[in-house]
Amino acid sequence: MEKSYIIIYNIPVDRLEENLKNNNINRYIILNNTIVALYVDDSFNEDILDRIDGIIWWERSSVMSSLIELTNNLPNGETVRTAAGTEYIYKNPYITPTGKDIIIAIIDSGINYLHPDFIKSDNTTKIISIWDQESTLKPPPEGYLFGSEFTREEINEYIKRNDSSLSVDNIGTGTIAAGIAAGLGHGNSNYDGVAVDSELVVIKLKSYKDTFAKGKVNYEESDFLAGIK
Repeated sequence: MEKSYIIIYNIPVDRLEENLKNNNINRYIILNNTIVALYVDDSFNEDILDRIDGIIWWERSSVMSSLIELTNNLPNGETVRTAAGTEYIYKNPYITPTGKDIIIAIIDSGINYLHPDFIKSDNTTKIISIWDQESTLKPPPEGYLFGSEFTREEINEYIKRNDSSLSVDNIGTGTIAAGIAAGLGHGNSNYDGVAVDSELVVIKLKSYKDTFAKGKVNYEESDFLAGIK
Protein backbone atom coordinates (compact mmCIF):
# COMPACT_ATOMS: atom_id res chain seq x y z
CA MET A 1 0.00 0.00 0.00
CA GLU A 2 1.06 3.57 -0.68
CA LYS A 3 0.12 6.91 0.88
CA SER A 4 0.94 10.45 -0.16
CA TYR A 5 1.73 13.84 1.35
CA ILE A 6 1.72 17.44 0.21
CA ILE A 7 4.71 19.44 1.46
CA ILE A 8 5.76 23.08 1.20
CA TYR A 9 9.48 23.84 1.05
CA ASN A 10 11.62 26.99 1.07
CA ILE A 11 15.02 25.88 -0.26
CA PRO A 12 16.31 25.30 -3.81
CA VAL A 13 14.70 22.22 -5.33
CA ASP A 14 18.02 20.41 -5.85
CA ARG A 15 18.79 20.72 -2.12
CA LEU A 16 15.32 19.50 -1.24
CA GLU A 17 15.69 16.47 -3.50
CA GLU A 18 19.02 15.66 -1.89
CA ASN A 19 17.47 15.91 1.59
CA LEU A 20 14.55 13.68 0.59
CA LYS A 21 16.81 11.02 -0.88
CA ASN A 22 19.03 11.10 2.22
CA ASN A 23 15.89 10.08 4.12
CA ASN A 24 15.06 7.29 1.65
CA ILE A 25 12.21 9.24 0.04
CA ASN A 26 12.62 8.63 -3.68
CA ARG A 27 9.09 8.86 -5.06
CA TYR A 28 7.92 12.46 -5.41
CA ILE A 29 6.60 14.91 -7.97
CA ILE A 30 7.84 18.49 -7.99
CA LEU A 31 4.64 20.51 -8.47
CA ASN A 32 6.22 23.98 -8.48
CA ASN A 33 8.95 25.92 -6.71
CA THR A 34 7.25 25.59 -3.32
CA ILE A 35 5.11 22.42 -3.37
CA VAL A 36 5.95 18.72 -3.75
CA ALA A 37 3.79 15.61 -3.66
CA LEU A 38 5.42 12.67 -1.87
CA TYR A 39 4.46 9.03 -2.42
CA VAL A 40 5.66 6.66 0.29
CA ASP A 41 5.02 3.20 1.66
CA ASP A 42 2.08 2.84 4.03
CA SER A 43 4.50 2.10 6.89
CA PHE A 44 6.28 5.47 6.43
CA ASN A 45 6.84 7.38 9.69
CA GLU A 46 5.64 10.90 8.90
CA ASP A 47 7.54 12.36 11.88
CA ILE A 48 10.59 12.24 9.59
CA LEU A 49 9.12 15.16 7.65
CA ASP A 50 9.52 17.42 10.68
CA ARG A 51 13.25 16.75 10.66
CA ILE A 52 14.01 17.33 6.98
CA ASP A 53 15.69 20.66 6.32
CA GLY A 54 13.69 22.91 3.99
CA ILE A 55 10.24 21.47 4.70
CA ILE A 56 8.21 24.19 6.40
CA TRP A 57 4.75 22.58 6.26
CA TRP A 58 3.22 19.25 5.35
CA GLU A 59 -0.06 17.36 5.47
CA ARG A 60 -1.38 13.95 4.53
CA SER A 61 -3.02 14.12 1.12
CA SER A 62 -6.75 14.76 1.46
CA VAL A 63 -9.41 12.48 0.05
CA MET A 64 -11.52 13.98 -2.73
CA SER A 65 -14.95 13.01 -4.06
CA SER A 66 -16.92 14.33 -7.00
CA LEU A 67 -20.09 13.90 -4.89
CA ILE A 68 -22.18 13.25 -7.99
CA GLU A 69 -24.75 10.64 -8.90
CA LEU A 70 -25.34 9.96 -12.60
CA THR A 71 -28.76 9.03 -13.87
CA ASN A 72 -30.43 8.42 -17.21
CA ASN A 73 -33.91 9.03 -15.81
CA LEU A 74 -34.26 12.68 -16.82
CA PRO A 75 -37.28 13.03 -19.15
CA ASN A 76 -35.98 16.15 -20.92
CA GLY A 77 -32.46 17.50 -21.14
CA GLU A 78 -31.28 21.07 -21.31
CA THR A 79 -28.58 22.48 -23.53
CA VAL A 80 -25.30 23.51 -21.94
CA ARG A 81 -25.70 27.06 -23.18
CA THR A 82 -29.23 27.41 -21.82
CA ALA A 83 -28.22 25.97 -18.44
CA ALA A 84 -25.24 28.33 -18.26
CA GLY A 85 -27.22 31.35 -19.44
CA THR A 86 -24.76 32.01 -22.26
CA GLU A 87 -27.02 31.52 -25.30
CA TYR A 88 -26.92 35.25 -26.07
CA ILE A 89 -23.17 35.06 -26.73
CA TYR A 90 -23.67 32.59 -29.57
CA LYS A 91 -26.39 34.76 -31.13
CA ASN A 92 -24.05 37.75 -31.35
CA PRO A 93 -23.18 38.19 -35.06
CA TYR A 94 -19.90 39.98 -34.32
CA ILE A 95 -18.08 37.27 -32.39
CA THR A 96 -17.34 33.58 -32.93
CA PRO A 97 -16.91 32.04 -29.46
CA THR A 98 -16.00 28.54 -30.57
CA GLY A 99 -12.83 27.98 -28.54
CA LYS A 100 -10.54 27.77 -31.57
CA ASP A 101 -6.85 27.56 -30.54
CA ILE A 102 -7.88 26.94 -26.90
CA ILE A 103 -6.85 23.84 -24.91
CA ILE A 104 -9.11 22.67 -22.09
CA ALA A 105 -7.84 20.28 -19.41
CA ILE A 106 -10.22 17.70 -17.95
CA ILE A 107 -9.02 16.23 -14.63
CA ASP A 108 -11.59 13.64 -13.65
CA SER A 109 -12.54 10.03 -14.34
CA GLY A 110 -11.11 9.91 -17.87
CA ILE A 111 -12.94 10.11 -21.18
CA ASN A 112 -14.77 7.88 -23.64
CA TYR A 113 -12.65 8.80 -26.64
CA LEU A 114 -14.90 6.76 -28.96
CA HIS A 115 -17.88 9.02 -28.23
CA PRO A 116 -18.77 10.85 -31.48
CA ASP A 117 -18.73 14.21 -29.70
CA PHE A 118 -14.92 13.97 -29.47
CA ILE A 119 -14.31 12.70 -33.03
CA LYS A 120 -13.97 15.29 -35.79
CA SER A 121 -15.47 14.96 -39.28
CA ASP A 122 -12.20 13.47 -40.59
CA ASN A 123 -12.53 10.65 -38.01
CA THR A 124 -9.66 11.94 -35.85
CA THR A 125 -9.79 12.86 -32.19
CA LYS A 126 -9.94 16.33 -30.70
CA ILE A 127 -7.99 14.97 -27.71
CA ILE A 128 -4.32 16.03 -27.70
CA SER A 129 -3.30 13.48 -25.08
CA ILE A 130 -4.53 11.38 -22.16
CA TRP A 131 -2.63 10.74 -18.94
CA ASP A 132 -4.31 7.68 -17.47
CA GLN A 133 -2.91 7.53 -13.93
CA GLU A 134 -4.09 3.93 -13.51
CA SER A 135 -2.70 2.48 -16.72
CA THR A 136 0.47 0.42 -17.06
CA LEU A 137 0.42 0.12 -20.88
CA LYS A 138 3.01 2.84 -21.50
CA PRO A 139 5.38 5.08 -19.54
CA PRO A 140 3.97 8.04 -17.62
CA PRO A 141 4.56 11.63 -18.76
CA GLU A 142 8.13 12.79 -18.21
CA GLY A 143 8.77 13.66 -14.56
CA TYR A 144 5.88 11.60 -13.18
CA LEU A 145 5.76 8.32 -11.30
CA PHE A 146 2.76 6.36 -12.48
CA GLY A 147 0.22 5.85 -15.24
CA SER A 148 0.52 5.97 -19.02
CA GLU A 149 0.55 8.87 -21.46
CA PHE A 150 -1.28 8.35 -24.76
CA THR A 151 -0.75 10.67 -27.72
CA ARG A 152 -3.26 11.90 -30.26
CA GLU A 153 -1.76 9.51 -32.82
CA GLU A 154 -2.29 6.51 -30.54
CA ILE A 155 -5.85 7.56 -29.77
CA ASN A 156 -6.54 7.88 -33.50
CA GLU A 157 -5.29 4.35 -34.09
CA TYR A 158 -7.74 3.00 -31.53
CA ILE A 159 -10.55 5.06 -33.07
CA LYS A 160 -9.80 3.50 -36.47
CA ARG A 161 -10.14 0.05 -34.92
CA ASN A 162 -13.19 1.08 -32.86
CA ASP A 163 -11.23 -0.21 -29.86
CA SER A 164 -12.19 1.27 -26.47
CA SER A 165 -9.50 -0.47 -24.43
CA LEU A 166 -6.72 2.16 -24.49
CA SER A 167 -8.24 4.13 -21.58
CA VAL A 168 -11.72 3.69 -20.16
CA ASP A 169 -13.98 6.08 -18.25
CA ASN A 170 -15.77 3.68 -15.91
CA ILE A 171 -17.60 6.42 -13.98
CA GLY A 172 -18.62 8.91 -16.66
CA THR A 173 -18.09 12.27 -14.98
CA GLY A 174 -14.96 13.02 -17.00
CA THR A 175 -16.74 12.30 -20.28
CA ILE A 176 -19.67 14.48 -19.20
CA ALA A 177 -17.35 17.37 -18.25
CA ALA A 178 -15.52 17.10 -21.57
CA GLY A 179 -18.81 17.07 -23.45
CA ILE A 180 -20.07 20.16 -21.63
CA ALA A 181 -16.83 22.00 -22.32
CA ALA A 182 -16.00 20.94 -25.86
CA GLY A 183 -18.39 18.33 -27.27
CA LEU A 184 -19.04 18.56 -31.00
CA GLY A 185 -22.71 17.61 -30.80
CA HIS A 186 -22.30 14.75 -33.26
CA GLY A 187 -24.28 12.42 -31.00
CA ASN A 188 -27.08 14.96 -30.68
CA SER A 189 -26.83 18.37 -32.31
CA ASN A 190 -28.90 19.92 -29.51
CA TYR A 191 -26.18 19.10 -26.99
CA ASP A 192 -22.93 20.47 -28.33
CA GLY A 193 -20.45 21.95 -25.87
CA VAL A 194 -19.62 25.52 -24.96
CA ALA A 195 -16.39 25.67 -27.01
CA VAL A 196 -16.79 23.21 -29.88
CA ASP A 197 -13.48 24.04 -31.61
CA SER A 198 -11.32 23.73 -28.50
CA GLU A 199 -9.04 20.75 -27.96
CA LEU A 200 -8.68 18.57 -24.88
CA VAL A 201 -5.96 17.31 -22.60
CA VAL A 202 -7.38 14.60 -20.32
CA ILE A 203 -6.08 13.33 -16.98
CA LYS A 204 -7.77 10.22 -15.64
CA LEU A 205 -7.23 10.27 -11.87
CA LYS A 206 -6.28 7.21 -9.88
CA SER A 207 -9.40 5.95 -8.13
CA TYR A 208 -9.76 4.62 -4.60
CA LYS A 209 -12.80 2.88 -3.14
CA ASP A 210 -14.79 2.51 0.06
CA THR A 211 -13.54 5.67 1.82
CA PHE A 212 -16.92 7.42 2.03
CA ALA A 213 -19.24 4.49 1.35
CA LYS A 214 -18.94 0.89 0.26
CA GLY A 215 -18.25 0.70 -3.47
CA LYS A 216 -18.03 4.48 -3.96
CA VAL A 217 -14.99 5.86 -5.77
CA ASN A 218 -12.90 8.75 -4.49
CA TYR A 219 -9.66 10.49 -5.48
CA GLU A 220 -6.56 11.89 -3.74
CA GLU A 221 -5.49 15.53 -3.54
CA SER A 222 -1.88 14.65 -4.44
CA ASP A 223 -2.92 12.95 -7.70
CA PHE A 224 -5.19 15.89 -8.55
CA LEU A 225 -2.39 18.40 -7.99
CA ALA A 226 -0.10 16.26 -10.16
CA GLY A 227 -2.78 16.43 -12.85
CA ILE A 228 -2.80 20.22 -12.66
CA LYS A 229 1.00 20.23 -12.96
